[in-house]
Amino acid sequence: MTFNQYKSKILRHKNADKINFDIDGRMHYVYRITDGNLHYYGSKTENFGINNPTLGISYFSSSKDSDFKIKLMKEKEKYRFKIVRYFNNPGDKILYECYLHQKFNVKNNNKFINRSNQTPFGFDTTGKPACNHKEIYQLDRNGKIIKRWYSIEEASKALDIQGSCISATCRNINKTSGSYAWCFVEDYEKARVLAFKNNDTRGIKQQVLKLNTNGDIIKEYESLQSAAIDNGFKNSSPIQICCKNQKRTSKKHVWCYKKDYTSKMKNFISSWDYNKGGKNAYQSKQVLQLDPDSLKIISCFESALAAANFHNLRCPNGILKACRSNKFTAAGYKWKFKN
Repeated sequence: MTFNQYKSKILRHKNADKINFDIDGRMHYVYRITDGNLHYYGSKTENFGINNPTLGISYFSSSKDSDFKIKLMKEKEKYRFKIVRYFNNPGDKILYECYLHQKFNVKNNNKFINRSNQTPFGFDTTGKPACNHKEIYQLDRNGKIIKRWYSIEEASKALDIQGSCISATCRNINKTSGSYAWCFVEDYEKARVLAFKNNDTRGIKQQVLKLNTNGDIIKEYESLQSAAIDNGFKNSSPIQICCKNQKRTSKKHVWCYKKDYTSKMKNFISSWDYNKGGKNAYQSKQVLQLDPDSLKIISCFESALAAANFHNLRCPNGILKACRSNKFTAAGYKWKFKN
């Protein structure tokens, strides 16, 4: 995030009108003081010229180390003082200091001696980031905490996962992102996270079985994706639809999750007679095949599924559609229900 992006975000805050951007003729600047490997970012306003910045005790009014202020007064030449940027109004000065504090997280960074993070509306001694960033948990698929992250942006950059995906997972839109579960720290104990911990299998790879139309297992796959690749599907959606019992077959094979195989076979044996197109298949009515011109009956089938099999159609939906309306045809014929 650049300073201009940060500023635009702050200006959308409900209290943004309290920030003073008036040009008052004074010199406003953000500075950095260095003691060896330790740094301190602050800001100051001077009533005199650029070439006369003062070093005083007020520079370290928010220091973690109270002795550091005394050291500074005694050994001013030891500390490298640098003005980072000048501004013509106090508002930009404060925002730039806040931006640097957020960028480096000075409260929790061992390289900085700042005792708190500056925010546009006061000091944050808790060390939480400005701009209302929320800390998040990175979880494994069993709900165990892997790491606590300072913000979504930090986790996104470190793990090369899109921040929008992590955010969607934290808001319970997605189940996982980057093979991990995510949640805001304050939401960890809520029921939705606990439900995930208690064997919620959404987003977890499930073994898939490929069956023939008699219910015999042809092959077992570790996941939907591997089954789709091996059988020439563009994606795993057709197989997933079959596994959810929303469709009978895909590419002339029956599919199911391995854990659902027993229940699937009970239903398969009791009601599915795919090859014969029995009366119970799809619970369909008998259908009549009609000549498209004369509308004379050509043949009668026990079900739309049996008719579809006879004419080598992938599914009976076209025949059912033609039965419901004489505007449509299927396999070059008109169709209607017998009764």
